[in-house]
Amino acid sequence: MSVVLRAAACLLVAALSSAALAAQAEPPAPGGNNPAPPVNPGAPADGAPADGSPGAPADGKAASDAPAIPISKLVFDRSELPRGFTLGKDLCCVSIEATAYFETPRVIEPYIPGPVNKSGQCFQKGGKPVGSVLVFEFAADVSKDVRDYMSDLIWGPGGRSEEHPEELLFAGRYLVIFSFPMDEPNTEWFKQQIGLRLSTPVVHDWTSLEPLMAQVVEHLLQGDGKGSLKVLRENAVKVKDYAYAQYLLGECGRSQEDWKTAIAGYSRALELHDSAADALPKDGMLWSVVNGLGTALLASGDEKKALPPLERAVTLARKGSSEQLMQSAYNYACGLARNKRFNDCFTALKEAVDLDGKCRSMALSDPDLADAVKRPEFKKLLKP
Repeated sequence: MSVVLRAAACLLVAALSSAALAAQAEPPAPGGNNPAPPVNPGAPADGAPADGSPGAPADGKAASDAPAIPISKLVFDRSELPRGFTLGKDLCCVSIEATAYFETPRVIEPYIPGPVNKSGQCFQKGGKPVGSVLVFEFAADVSKDVRDYMSDLIWGPGGRSEEHPEELLFAGRYLVIFSFPMDEPNTEWFKQQIGLRLSTPVVHDWTSLEPLMAQVVEHLLQGDGKGSLKVLRENAVKVKDYAYAQYLLGECGRSQEDWKTAIAGYSRALELHDSAADALPKDGMLWSVVNGLGTALLASGDEKKALPPLERAVTLARKGSSEQLMQSAYNYACGLARNKRFNDCFTALKEAVDLDGKCRSMALSDPDLADAVKRPEFKKLLKP
């Protein structure tokens, strides 16, 4: 039995497109079950304004137990700047709100703490100010209150605009404000550099590709994987550095059981995300990509390469839903069985069964687990 067939029988064990796309779509109305096509694939999940504007603050969610990064590492030296850029003496933010907050960051509201450290730089080109990067370090991870407050303070009720073009990045205890005109092409360079130093993937503004992505998603939701693949392949150059588009390529390949294409898409999406070149826009989507890659590798017959992503999917699922964890644990058990690691397989399969008893009947008829279920401990585990 293939991984795709097993997924259909086990509550979408391989993360079928409808479930994965739900993580990318706008939140449904209370009681709704059918996700709408994504309105803005570039908008991050947590800490973003309700309107999901392209300038919504990216939430890198750096691990709170990760080693602290000194603020000095986030300061640019003149020798590393893009060609033609120099350092200015004073701040040169586009909006006065960004400058005002830097000069007086301790605000009135008692539930909004001020930063314990800060750094601001002005960047010039041809002797003319271009923009600034402002870095604020807080005593603890930046709270949702601070995120919401900063969005309102910097952008105002109208959201991000040409008058207030700043982009906000939250990562652990850091807030970084990129204050450049909307049409400044080098903004992405500064965002990527900061993201790399914070080990935080940066969300790019892919607004121009929204219509294209809507076409791909519509084909997928209608079960037309070939149509989705056609659109993506015709626009391969445009989407090669877009993590979300590469994730969709993986989904298209999976829907057609074209494992080579699925592996290529999922792998590229993960490469872009993990290298901080382009972030997957939702936390749940990272799990979908990793899980998809592992199951695609397993279906292609490469069980050894499948184990690392399958194991990572379990780790990610522990921070998600119980259904994700059940799916991941079951898939990991299949990969372990294919690699003849039966003791570890038993542990993983037991976790899946404990989460959902339906996994018992599936395991008994799953060819990936055929050798495992013959063993005494498995027979006892899977006994109805």
